[in-house]
Amino acid sequence: EEALRGCSPLAPGAALTRYDTEAIRLAVRAHCARGDGALAEATLARARELALPLDLPAYAAVGRLARARRSLAPLGYLRPADILLSAGGAVEPSVLEARAALSRLSRADRDLLAAGVCAAALAAADAVAAAALA
Repeated sequence: EEALRGCSPLAPGAALTRYDTEAIRLAVRAHCARGDGALAEATLARARELALPLDLPAYAAVGRLARARRSLAPLGYLRPADILLSAGGAVEPSVLEARAALSRLSRADRDLLAAGVCAAALAAADAVAAAALA
């Protein structure tokens, strides 16, 4: 077990950055699988500090640790910021794809799309205002 502790992203000399996302995700899963809640919690804090999104297997590992311990305490290692980062990480590829698709549109098509979005926003604002007055 001591040898595994040296592999932690928290080990002395471990200069992990946001580009080491997969290493930190794997460390969370490994610490949880070993039942090492303290290192799992510290690794999650490091991921949060580096603004790294977690993947579903990392969340599942924390859930399995909680179930194995028959305690909700490991779930407390997770913070709302973790979920927001993960949601953003999941949505980001779609946003980038949409931006790329928009950049391929002609100027006239982009203007037409912008006018449609503005019209929809005005209609939604009008509906909200009408509902507030009713």
